[in-house]
Amino acid sequence: MNKHLFQVAFLVFSLLVTSCEQFNIRDGSSENLDTLRLDQKQTLNNQDNDLKLANVRRFIGKRPSEVKLWDTEPLSSDLHRILGNEYSAFVELMKNASPLKEEKLIYCIGSHPDLSRIGFGYIIIDPDKNLIRAGMVKPGKHYVYGAKSNEIGTPAEIERKCKTIL
Repeated sequence: MNKHLFQVAFLVFSLLVTSCEQFNIRDGSSENLDTLRLDQKQTLNNQDNDLKLANVRRFIGKRPSEVKLWDTEPLSSDLHRILGNEYSAFVELMKNASPLKEEKLIYCIGSHPDLSRIGFGYIIIDPDKNLIRAGMVKPGKHYVYGAKSNEIGTPAEIERKCKTIL
């Protein structure tokens, strides 16, 4: 009897675990309202105060692939945290990203290396507020990760590109 009870409990547990893995709240969401802010206490306690998104400014005018932007800290850790399972898809979209630009905000746009696939990704960094937002746009879908759109603006170039695909 105990053997069967254990097997039933294990089966129920397995079903719960697998059903939770398949559910991703981002699948049906057009915007993830999670905000990414570096913990102020962590920054103050950290010996290396250079770990701020403002350091990305040194790469203005260069392509992310050229400077291995996705491997720099704190950007790499922040992107892993906000994108979760979508990190690889985002980096793939950003393989051929345009050089970083700064117009109050730092941003760049990337498209899939295989031009037969429609869609693009973008990253927007507000170095003054230490905020980041990443997005992936496909026909009819716009997924946003990180800072809320009311916390960090969207450059006109990204808005125009979104309108052409959406």
